[in-house]
Amino acid sequence: MKQIFFTLPFLLLTTAWGGAQQNDLTAFIDKYKNEKGFTHAFVSKDLFEVATQAKIADTDWKKLHHVIQNLGSLSLLAADSIQNGLALYQEARTLVGTDFDELLAVRDGQDNVRVWAKAEDAVITDLVLLVGTADEFVLVCFAGQLELSNLAELPRL
Repeated sequence: MKQIFFTLPFLLLTTAWGGAQQNDLTAFIDKYKNEKGFTHAFVSKDLFEVATQAKIADTDWKKLHHVIQNLGSLSLLAADSIQNGLALYQEARTLVGTDFDELLAVRDGQDNVRVWAKAEDAVITDLVLLVGTADEFVLVCFAGQLELSNLAELPRL
């Protein structure tokens, strides 16, 4: 199950990140990112822009370039082998605003996976992936813009 949680962010790689939710979830990430046992990663819009500047002739790269060209930032907070994964999941879940649409909800026993998005005119503007189990926690927040039609390109790469 762990492998799925870490591959989903790369399959979904996209989107924009809204005002109040950004502040709340950013504060949550800031609260835990330096705690023992947590992994924190941040990829800025500038780095995504550098990646799209590369002149590569490969067809697959061109498709990926088209998908990531409007990405903003990516934030990841993850922990495994912890005792409070479900409590962290519940805490983070309360920070996701009601203006998000739930795209995916999976519960298997006490294991939970949820994905929320905010979209305007077939463009995803916010995306949150949240995973919580008894001993694992993952929060991925994307910023930027992703056209839903571009998502179809990702599995073909």
